[in-house]
Amino acid sequence: MPRKSAAASRGRPSAR
Repeated sequence: MPRKSAAASRGRPSAR
């Protein structure tokens, strides 16, 4: 499982 998947699940707070 890639960590990216977890980030996307959180709603990508980093992008904001």
